[in-house]
Amino acid sequence: MTTSDQEQRAPKDASGGCYIGIDLFKYEGGRRTYSVVLLCEGKVVSKYDDVGLEKVIRLCWEWEVSKLAIDNIAELAESKLELGRVVSLLPEKTSIYQINLSHGRERDFREMLRNMGIPTAQLTPSKTAYYLALLASMGVGEEVVKKEARTKIIVRKNRNLSSGGMSSNRYKRKVRTAILQIVNSIKDALDSTGFDYELLYRKAGGGLDGATFTVFAPRESLENIVKPKTGTSVSVEIRPEYKVKLLYEEKVKEAKPLIVGIDPGMTYGIAILDIDGNVIYIGSWQRMGRLEAVELIEKYGKPIVVATDVYPVPIGVKKIASQFGAELYVPDRVLTVEEKRNIIEKALEKGEIVDSDSHMRDAYAAAYMAYKAFSKKLTEVNKYLEKTGLDIPAENVKKRIIGGSSLADAVEEELKAYLSSVNKSIKIVVSPDIRKDEKYRRETDTVDLIRKENMILAKRIESLEEEIRRKERELELYKKGVLQLNKEDYYARELHRLKEMIAEAERTLKEKENELESISSEVQKLSSLLQRISRGEIVAVPIVPSLTKSNLSILPNVNGRIVFIENPDSYQKEAVEDIKNMRPLSVIFPGPISNKGLASLLEGGGIPVLSLSDYVYERASGFLFVNSKVEEDAVKKKMELEKKLADKEKDKILSMLEKYKEQRRRT
Repeated sequence: MTTSDQEQRAPKDASGGCYIGIDLFKYEGGRRTYSVVLLCEGKVVSKYDDVGLEKVIRLCWEWEVSKLAIDNIAELAESKLELGRVVSLLPEKTSIYQINLSHGRERDFREMLRNMGIPTAQLTPSKTAYYLALLASMGVGEEVVKKEARTKIIVRKNRNLSSGGMSSNRYKRKVRTAILQIVNSIKDALDSTGFDYELLYRKAGGGLDGATFTVFAPRESLENIVKPKTGTSVSVEIRPEYKVKLLYEEKVKEAKPLIVGIDPGMTYGIAILDIDGNVIYIGSWQRMGRLEAVELIEKYGKPIVVATDVYPVPIGVKKIASQFGAELYVPDRVLTVEEKRNIIEKALEKGEIVDSDSHMRDAYAAAYMAYKAFSKKLTEVNKYLEKTGLDIPAENVKKRIIGGSSLADAVEEELKAYLSSVNKSIKIVVSPDIRKDEKYRRETDTVDLIRKENMILAKRIESLEEEIRRKERELELYKKGVLQLNKEDYYARELHRLKEMIAEAERTLKEKENELESISSEVQKLSSLLQRISRGEIVAVPIVPSLTKSNLSILPNVNGRIVFIENPDSYQKEAVEDIKNMRPLSVIFPGPISNKGLASLLEGGGIPVLSLSDYVYERASGFLFVNSKVEEDAVKKKMELEKKLADKEKDKILSMLEKYKEQRRRT
């Protein structure tokens, strides 16, 4: 703390709203120090330069700080592990906010201040910390860290049990029995209250050497269920922990399907194979929990099979399979140690793995046996697709087969999913730089699919007609006395059934022909519209019947584009916030714009509103195709609106600064 800084004592009730802003002061010898400003109810309570995180953490507890404000999460910690340690020391109610984040995107903090009319030429760490705290109190920025609380319950012996005579052995057995009894009582308490937990333990003669419960709940929820204990021979330690997650991290779009083998225990063995049986990862970890195992697996993809050779299957393995929605595989017999060695030696010879221990061996053996159980069917998929020439994702078909479908059903299910996606692809969002060729190709594919269906139906009709001719010849022979008389009714019924089948096939063919004609007309119209879009004459605007969450959930990506709301008088307030987060360039209403209601809410969130009556447009396939002038008007109006909102925010900041200066002059 600088010589001019005076630290005030926290009042008994400091819950009126306290915020801390911190900015990196220096970084030397692996230690960071910060400039810190504590702001409560708009007043600076204390400020410091060149102090460590320990002071920041103490202030958060003493003043019940609601937000810790920064402009770069990396200044607080360089890794998730380090960040987790920091978060575990902060009060539960203290959230970490990055002030220069908006919708998960970073902005230049100095530029933010300049837009507010605040000079940045002499912006020191201390001033930065003040502005961070001030803006946090005004609701600027976004929370960057999600805390997932869990609790460790560790049961261990309190003294070293060295080797000795009979009395020493009796004492060891007594302590191990005591640990077992305590572990069982904790387990019963957690089971009876329905807590989700994981248990790892070390067996020893006559009982347990130690055990660790990982309970997926905060420490305070266990206060009346499990209590810490320090006895002469056994102790029970209860320790809160946090897993942290950065809220704006990018997510993997499509996870690779995996086959995962797990050997659970104090040492965790994990083997990860791809769907073709190739080794992606194999390793063993001491004291690994379920969450750590899930995080490791997620780095490589998403399991469709989780396998283990431990029976009965441990609850932790079942929960990992359940979390991923994967099939749980257990070999139908217990593999011998020799069989497992042979399996691992083959992998070593192929160079798929370079080293292994018993846990890695057991995990790999389980994964390998799971792959072998499905390998014949999976190989059939490759042969079938190669033979037929069907252009569908082999991995998807394989996933369905592992899920229990036959090859025929899996192929049909994937074709059905593809056809469904083709039908939905009529909804297109088009602008000069969007995938117009891809959309046109999809519509053309739809026409080709229907043509193929027509060809199949035509062949089916031809086959049925040939069957009728054969039956008619047999009936004619019957009439001539060649066939037995008692077959007359049979052939008459069979002939009638075949004629009905032909009639049904002809009706289906007619429906498909009508559908083909309709889609061909639609494709032709869309092709013409695409050409006009490519020339910059029109833009495609998706139609939203009314502003509701369900309507927005099926809306394509509209970031930076225009949306038409057909009925602006009916809307949900939650949906208004959702569309603000989607950040469209503008919204169009069908008629004149009122400054009240939905228009006011949208423009208050920086989204300009235009009237459709001002433009020439055409409607097709769930879209409006509007004269391209609408984009120019939207950009112009958005700039005017942003300037208006920025001026309003600037006036608000300046007003607060004036109040602050006035308070300083008075003091």
